[in-house]
Amino acid sequence: MTSQADTSQCPVCGNRNACAGSLDCWCAKEKFPKSVFAEIPAELLGKACVCKQCLVRFKQERRGRVVSDTESDSESDGNKAAKPRVATIEGEYKENKGE
Repeated sequence: MTSQADTSQCPVCGNRNACAGSLDCWCAKEKFPKSVFAEIPAELLGKACVCKQCLVRFKQERRGRVVSDTESDSESDGNKAAKPRVATIEGEYKENKGE
């Protein structure tokens, strides 16, 4: 087992994540609920992007919930207005300004 994470693999399923590692990448335009990162093993968190298939699957599994991701994020932040967010390649959040 190697100590360095393979950034080309999804940390959830192990398949290729197709991340370009730039703001032009598909993942820079997606909304990643905070809770999606709970599925990532701690040692891989912030090392590689979740693949699009896992993100879609995760969102589909969560559709049955009453509270949306942006509502739960805004409630935990103490803000009334929901803010769409995207994950950066480091796994952090930034405000999505529609760019």
